[in-house]
Amino acid sequence: MVVEAKSMAKNDHWELPNQKGQVRSGKTEGTGYADAKPIEPGGGKRRNIGFIKWIFFLIVLTYTAISYYHAPILAKIGGFLVVSIPPNKADVIVCLSGSPIERGLASADAYQQGLAPYIAIVPEERPEGVYYLEQRGIPYQESVDLLVSIFKEMDIPESALIKANTTTNNTADEAKAVKLIQKKRGFKSMILVTSPTHTRRTLYIFRKVFSDDEVAFSVIPSPYSQFKADNWWKDRKYKKEVFLEYQKLLYYMVAHTK
Repeated sequence: MVVEAKSMAKNDHWELPNQKGQVRSGKTEGTGYADAKPIEPGGGKRRNIGFIKWIFFLIVLTYTAISYYHAPILAKIGGFLVVSIPPNKADVIVCLSGSPIERGLASADAYQQGLAPYIAIVPEERPEGVYYLEQRGIPYQESVDLLVSIFKEMDIPESALIKANTTTNNTADEAKAVKLIQKKRGFKSMILVTSPTHTRRTLYIFRKVFSDDEVAFSVIPSPYSQFKADNWWKDRKYKKEVFLEYQKLLYYMVAHTK
């Protein structure tokens, strides 16, 4: 027995049966086993490293492009929302609700320039909480009342104002309310006056609503707005306004594809 153990240690070679009864052989060095170390493929690791390098390169390239060209790109994004169709004389000026001061002043200017004999306005729905103000005797001035006061101060006669008989809370319903006025008065041309970022969506919606009528539209972006297409992203107010307008424009384009 002693002789056999010495012989095994000297030859440094052994054989062991595996679970299936087959013989597995190997060599030992000290206390380790040469065959015990698993073999890992190196090709997959190299491919993963190469893929990560490409991703990193694309990220750096994209960041560099945006950093260098971000101003022209953002200016295009903001400018796309603004539509201006220089007006000739029309049957009516439509002062869109929402921002009564900047839109009211621009509508008054158009009237005083003799571009149309009438100004159409659609009252907004009253905001929540007005009832509680009235209960406490606190006065609330609606946006349409502010518009009327602006027109009055700018010497626009009350007879030139056409007020819709319904209230609305979105541009689509506002266009439908204006269509009722148009049917009654027989208007064939309109000048749409609104905020710059609102012009594209307004024109799109009015054309959809009046698709069965032969009505010509002009568009005036209010010059009293502080929005500038070449730096809107520097102002928190206009950042929110631009993103919201794109969301609404996309919604209307998808919802009214027919």
